[in-house]
Amino acid sequence: MYNVLTGIQFDYSPGRSFKVFHNDIEAENLGINFCWTGEVNTVSVTENDITLLGSNAIGIEINHTNGTSLKLITDNDIYLGPGKIGIEHLASKGTTIAYNSVFSNSTNAIENVGIGIYGGSDAYALCNYLSSSMVCANKGLLVSQSANNLCLGNAADDWFYNYQYVGTNSGTLFGSNVMDNANHGLCLGIPNIGPLGGALIGVQEHTGNKWTGSFSGKAAKHYGGAGDRVESKFIINALDQQHPEYKPSNFLELTSDGWFENQSGTGLNLICPNGVGSSDHPRIFPRSEDYLIASNGFDYGNDAGSRIWTSQRQLYREIAKQEEFSNLPMVYQNFYNNQNETSVGQFEYVERIIDSASLITSSMQLELDSINAVSDSFSIELFELLDSLMIETDSMAKLQLQAEIFAIQTEFDTLSISKNYLQLQLQNAFFTTINQAIQLNAGIETDTVFEENQQLVNEIYLNMLLSDDWVLDSADQQIVSDIASQCVLLGGDAVYRARAILNLFTQFVFNDDSICAQALQQYGSGKIQEMNEFQVFIQPNPVSECVTIKLFSEVEKVKKLFVRDISGKPIRTIYLDEAQNLLELNIKDLIPGILFLEIELTNGIILNRKILKI
Repeated sequence: MYNVLTGIQFDYSPGRSFKVFHNDIEAENLGINFCWTGEVNTVSVTENDITLLGSNAIGIEINHTNGTSLKLITDNDIYLGPGKIGIEHLASKGTTIAYNSVFSNSTNAIENVGIGIYGGSDAYALCNYLSSSMVCANKGLLVSQSANNLCLGNAADDWFYNYQYVGTNSGTLFGSNVMDNANHGLCLGIPNIGPLGGALIGVQEHTGNKWTGSFSGKAAKHYGGAGDRVESKFIINALDQQHPEYKPSNFLELTSDGWFENQSGTGLNLICPNGVGSSDHPRIFPRSEDYLIASNGFDYGNDAGSRIWTSQRQLYREIAKQEEFSNLPMVYQNFYNNQNETSVGQFEYVERIIDSASLITSSMQLELDSINAVSDSFSIELFELLDSLMIETDSMAKLQLQAEIFAIQTEFDTLSISKNYLQLQLQNAFFTTINQAIQLNAGIETDTVFEENQQLVNEIYLNMLLSDDWVLDSADQQIVSDIASQCVLLGGDAVYRARAILNLFTQFVFNDDSICAQALQQYGSGKIQEMNEFQVFIQPNPVSECVTIKLFSEVEKVKKLFVRDISGKPIRTIYLDEAQNLLELNIKDLIPGILFLEIELTNGIILNRKILKI
């Protein structure tokens, strides 16, 4: 297929299996696209050659494609040319991307991405070769706001960032990857935008990554705050004289800043075999960053944008999968129970309802496929009998044929009734489930931009499923477009769902580095101005028993109060039934020392104050 707009595309196909192999495609827009397919059975995209011709083109896209079974993208060669992304996993689940070669072969400075993993979860990038012809603000592998990922045994060279992680990607395993020449070999976060631009991926212990090239920037760089550094540091054996490539060239700088730690041990050395294979790689639970999330151990409070909320949703989702909830440590049980009535638990419940609707569709579709197969065999048999009846001359034989035809026709009619009944069941079950999700979503109280985004995008998406026409009016298109254009660190996971919806109608590619750099700069300056508008009176301070807290504001009031010890651990949380400007806090039973107050206002702003308990 040459000079086509889109090579191969699959949309709503629950319960189906796909095998796409041995195609040669030159595409202006999309090479191979799986978009909003529902709960698929299996997907295999193997040994295709794809050349991109358009400036926003994507080679292979897995867009909002769910299902727990195998989705395998392997042994494909993709030439980006003027294109944007080689392989994209967007708001999907369970994709294995292995043994592919992606070449950023343009002679112009194009900010493209070899493999992009945006949102969703459980994406595995294994043994891929990512090559760029020039360093030009592009990325070999980019992972953003996506949980439970593996990046193992890949090799990248001559990208601006060989590997980049942005936002919350809890549960990531990054090991045995090779970093050749680049500006940054490994980049965690987005530069120049403070702790909000960091990346939480979890501690990587002795995982055998190799820094083999020269780096004009940093071999490894982390742009996060202290919480991210502690929970996402790389622990390696820097004294291994036989393998100096196992530590980045700026290792001493990294250790002094708390990004890397030196411990003796043997690094994992994954060797990619010639054969293609994949197995289920369950997320280890609990991991060290899970405790950080459950105990609210972040160090930058409200300035984390959507990242703490995203982390909490990922952890809540993971706890819900555990079979023996009562055997979990109390910190996780308490976290889960406390989040049930918050937007974290409620939005995750909406997601579970959506998943159940997809499973209903998938299972019933398999039954319909079985009925259709039997129906087709009956049709073939009927046509054969009718042909025999037309040429038969013996009257007794004709009577026998007519009796057989009548019997098969009766079975065929019975089967048609069963099929119609099953289709009606499928429709009723699906509509009932989606309506339940719509009602629950509408009832969630939202205080922040990322919560409001999630509610709006969910409403639009669920109504699309309900109407089954996949058409948006101009107002909904504007809402989706506005959310899709936001920085995901402020707008939350809904940004990726909005982009997935937008891609149904037109092809957009968003440069998050540029979007977030501008948005977070405005956010930071605006936040300082907002916080300076509020004055809080705390008396007495130092205090032994009761402290009075008064907010001077004609509009906003205090709706929630957190008390933390000097380590940041929460020791008391107070939810006010009715927001107020004046309240008394009894801390007589608390241990003397420095305490931190987080005062959450009705507009979502959190004010931080310090008191001394004596």
